[in-house]
Amino acid sequence: MKIPVEMLPRLTAGFEQPELDDLNLKESNVTTVIWATGYSFDFSLVRLPVFDADGYPSQKRGVTSYPGLYFVALPWLHNAKSGLLFGVSEDAAHIVSHIARPEQPQTHVWRVLTQSEVPYESRAGR
Repeated sequence: MKIPVEMLPRLTAGFEQPELDDLNLKESNVTTVIWATGYSFDFSLVRLPVFDADGYPSQKRGVTSYPGLYFVALPWLHNAKSGLLFGVSEDAAHIVSHIARPEQPQTHVWRVLTQSEVPYESRAGR
């Protein structure tokens, strides 16, 4: 019996990817951004008029007035657990239902930004 040789792909770290200083969302066909804040509130990459006087995103349950821009994991986004790991799923489900509404055009492209796509000086702790 002849057993085929299993070819495994060479795995590399994501940090070996080239870093981008800029990303044109339109040219890259990115129509939706879900900004998950993590443990620090760094909104410096969001250069849109979606913030209140205190620098906090103006949103209703994560949905902003700017088409295609959403926020999750903010404290009190919708309730007390919105900013906690076990509470973000409810807010994420709400955002997904908003994106997937039939009256919304179904042209959304989902793309997760890698660490190398975030400008070095904007990364947490820099």
